[in-house]
Amino acid sequence: MNKCNGAEIISVSEMESNNEVWNDWIMQENEYAVGDRKSINAGAGKYLNFIAIVLRKK
Repeated sequence: MNKCNGAEIISVSEMESNNEVWNDWIMQENEYAVGDRKSINAGAGKYLNFIAIVLRKK
């Protein structure tokens, strides 16, 4: 992993909740979620992910 000034990188990982989070998001009725539905329903979800980054301040 690369060095980070002022912080120690503890972990970087793919979050397991990706599909659940996107499904919850596109069910919302706000304008952004409604706009994302077409992309997600067309298969864009396989290119999107959530990454968890845990740092410790030095």
